[in-house]
Amino acid sequence: MFCSSVNKSVLTALLCGFTLLCGCGKASSDTSSTQLPEALPSQISVMSGTPLYQQDGAQISCELEEGDELSISYSVHAEPLTYYQIKADNSGDCKVLLAAGENDINCRSITAEADEDGSMSRVIRSDISGNLDFQLLVSGGGKSEVGHAEYIPAENVGYTIMSSSSENVRILLHQDDISDSGVSSEQLVKWLDALDAIRKTASEWSADGLDSIDICAACEFEHYGLSGDPIYIRRKYMASELKKVAETIDLPTEQQDILWGFAHEICHAADGFGHGGVSPAVFDSELFAQLECACCLDLNGYRYNGKETPLEFFSDSPTLENRLYSDEGFIFRLLEIFDENGTGLKDILPVFTERRSQPHNQSASEGLEAFLDSISKCVGYDITAFFTETELITIRTKFAIQDRNTPTN
Repeated sequence: MFCSSVNKSVLTALLCGFTLLCGCGKASSDTSSTQLPEALPSQISVMSGTPLYQQDGAQISCELEEGDELSISYSVHAEPLTYYQIKADNSGDCKVLLAAGENDINCRSITAEADEDGSMSRVIRSDISGNLDFQLLVSGGGKSEVGHAEYIPAENVGYTIMSSSSENVRILLHQDDISDSGVSSEQLVKWLDALDAIRKTASEWSADGLDSIDICAACEFEHYGLSGDPIYIRRKYMASELKKVAETIDLPTEQQDILWGFAHEICHAADGFGHGGVSPAVFDSELFAQLECACCLDLNGYRYNGKETPLEFFSDSPTLENRLYSDEGFIFRLLEIFDENGTGLKDILPVFTERRSQPHNQSASEGLEAFLDSISKCVGYDITAFFTETELITIRTKFAIQDRNTPTN
């Protein structure tokens, strides 16, 4: 489950003018901890059922039955492209989740639930216009008193923003994760420069150019990462992941562990998740992101985990010959065929850069055949001729089943 292009000149101005870090990795001198005003609900929407509610200023009393859901939205004006920690409370027995606004494609996937004291918090970024949008999602049977919410710059509560040298890539990290990993500011910048190289390669097939990317490593959720604007990486992993960076980033390029999971999410962003819309030719988002990630790492001289080539990395994948489909098994066979025929991953880049010219509303099976045809044109030979009959049946059956399971308009 790995898914805004930020105008470079605007982002540069923000990095110079607000409480962020410059490309050299030094923090702003502004250490103010003044709490901003309390946010007031801007809209209450019934999402399902017939919940009862009454508003008195910021306080909302609600009574819900099972199956009811209420969304309490907030929209306040803040500094543009700035991360804030949002805090809210729940007094009662309804389930209440703190989520980003609907303009964040991951708003329902990354939420904070109240602890035993009824408090909840999570970090949310304002948009390029300075709109800080978030919501409380109330569900389940029972009664609750909710509505009070406050926000404060994340950098005032233990978070730090780091930027690449070009300022095209920035990441929000907790200072404890940096300290626990032992990574230096200089090493962080060098790592972000490596991710910027991945971004630059992936930008060649991005609908909006992917001029810059934001990464938020401040939230807890189910997956390693989720692409969008910003890209989210689960905070739980950051101290151990940054330790890998600290141990390898000063080694030769092919030995540097630049954390391929980050590159994977950048490729999802290039495919359009939160960045200009997904191309209709992306008939399987994970398949594309994995193959694109392999290309981006290889073209920039990096390896998986600082040691494995793409062919080596995918070599232990389930084999298609056993009639068991996996994206990894499919990619491994492609890489094997490329290796046998002296084809470099750079040779298949047009598969990604030219796909937006393909017809819209393709089924997964049609997308697969267009994908195989496109690869064949790029490499100069019929790629399907190198698969066994069993392998092709396994691949085509998978996407035929996907077609049957996809609702039609």
